[in-house]
Amino acid sequence: MRCKFIVKTGQRLSGQLVFYKFKEIYFFPKEAAVTFLEATLKCIADSNYDSSVIDQIMQGKYIEDDKTVNALICACVATGFGYPDGKVNVEKIMKESVPTRQDLRPFIEDCNRESGKTPAQTFRGIVKCYREKLPVQLRFSN
Repeated sequence: MRCKFIVKTGQRLSGQLVFYKFKEIYFFPKEAAVTFLEATLKCIADSNYDSSVIDQIMQGKYIEDDKTVNALICACVATGFGYPDGKVNVEKIMKESVPTRQDLRPFIEDCNRESGKTPAQTFRGIVKCYREKLPVQLRFSN
């Protein structure tokens, strides 16, 4: 039997014994999370999206669905956590979303260099980068 060590959280391989690297879960501060989720709900309603989009977000499934990505970009813009081009506002994130984790700054800055042809591609790239490089998993609530 072959063994393979996986360093990316959540990666699956069939037919092989896989060891996962588990990451600490970091929950955004309640005030920042509530503000962001309220903006997300408004974006979902304004776009006539199904309310299941919020369930995807609460489960940490931020980029699997185009509707979810668009709702998150909309919420980022509405709250000042991001920009219409899909990039994030690093300073606001550091101050309000991860204020106790200044060690995350280099990762967040590095991931914000991701770029795609569309805002959705850029945002997806940033979130994928977070998943790969951040030493924690980011979540909205516990």
